[in-house]
Amino acid sequence: MYWHFLKCWWSEDVPFEQCVATNFDWYFPEHARRHTPEEVRGWFGSARLGITHFDESPSGISAMGRKAPPRARGA
Repeated sequence: MYWHFLKCWWSEDVPFEQCVATNFDWYFPEHARRHTPEEVRGWFGSARLGITHFDESPSGISAMGRKAPPRARGA
């Protein structure tokens, strides 16, 4: 039901205004876009970042990366 009918998030540990803003963004995002996993991986590759975390769920994609350390001279 959560993913397909009514998505409403709430946490007692988060201020009321932030909970409302989170729900508002889910239903009325001004610049909402969906991207494919291939697109996201491509952005990391273009930026020369190694992916350290990649998760795809019904809510979207979560990814983190790390820039490779610079090469030593003469290596």
